Amino acid sequence: MRRSTNSLTDGRRERCDEELYDKEHFHDAMTAALGGRAADQLVYGRVSSGAKNDLEKVNAIARAAVTEYGMSSGLGQFVGDERRLSNQTKARIDREVERLVAAAYARARC
Repeated sequence: MRRSTNSLTDGRRERCDEELYDKEHFHDAMTAALGGRAADQLVYGRVSSGAKNDLEKVNAIARAAVTEYGMSSGLGQFVGDERRLSNQTKARIDREVERLVAAAYARARC
């Protein structure tokens, strides 16, 4: 049972327990998730609907990298709540997510 009332110490302990990821980790995760889709394209010359879940995961990873972790070369050190953003900023986020997914797919095809 924890009895400490020092919130500074408790917060540091919880923060240290979190896993920290860099930009390369996100890019590797997206590339791996798109591997099956890329293999279908390379082997059969077409993609199937079987990659739907992979595409959802990849888009979620890319969107988190851009909006939650500020890991976007296109938007810089941006972190924001998409519900409070202008349509122009949302469109920029969508373009950056699309760019990250396309880069991961190109890497998966190599």
